[in-house]
Amino acid sequence: RFFNILDESPWLDADQSTTRSLTKHSHHLFSICVYSDTMLFAGSVCVILRWTKHGDHWRSDSKMLLERRNPDKAATAAATAAGAGGRQPRGEAPNVWALEAVRSQRLLVSGDSVGNVSLWDTTSCTLLTTFTNRQGGHQGLVNALAVSADESIIYTAGVDQRIGLLAYLPQQKNHAIALPSAVDETLPSPEDWRSAGGLYPHSHDVTCLAVAKHGALASGSHDWHVNIYPKARSQQSLQRFVTLGHLPEHAARHVHVGSGEGFTLLQY
Repeated sequence: RFFNILDESPWLDADQSTTRSLTKHSHHLFSICVYSDTMLFAGSVCVILRWTKHGDHWRSDSKMLLERRNPDKAATAAATAAGAGGRQPRGEAPNVWALEAVRSQRLLVSGDSVGNVSLWDTTSCTLLTTFTNRQGGHQGLVNALAVSADESIIYTAGVDQRIGLLAYLPQQKNHAIALPSAVDETLPSPEDWRSAGGLYPHSHDVTCLAVAKHGALASGSHDWHVNIYPKARSQQSLQRFVTLGHLPEHAARHVHVGSGEGFTLLQY
């Protein structure tokens, strides 16, 4: 749904505040990313939906499908032992819990319930690369994503208490980059995004991230703490942070950082 936030009066009535609703999806929607004035994305079960604006109308014109996680060996063995009547398990359907954009490279970043962090081309809706648990992703659900002001670092956070860094580290190549035909090969290669380590600064799930224009990173957790990292440019710099005092229960569930150097907003 779209809301008119410029006119304060409609907010007094929830029914009047909605200016437009898009076509209802058949499953839950867990995340949303407004990529531009004419394009937005929403994460659901096993899929990311794209809407684009044509004139005065918004249309759902493309989908990005996520693969199901392979079922565990015990479930597969049980189905095989049951013979022809045994139904093979389909595997876990990932929910897309977080979305962010790297607009300078036309990338959409997704984090899902399996722990994968994936990069997608926003024009062709093509999967470019995925960081699994062993490659810089997470053990379990990815709760939040954030992108640095210069769009050279992607911050990730999950239920494994970890804050991860994916850094854009371009290298000169002597051969052509093998990209899908629909992707503009003049853009940076997704191969130049690499895991730059991570840190476990919280004692519970890291539920939210926010980045200020001057470079500071903030993280909130179910451990009731908000951490402020003044210069979050590397794994080493993440080790230097300021922890706000013990907050009321669930106070650190949502956090926003203002553009000024001394402003942090908590939502609870």
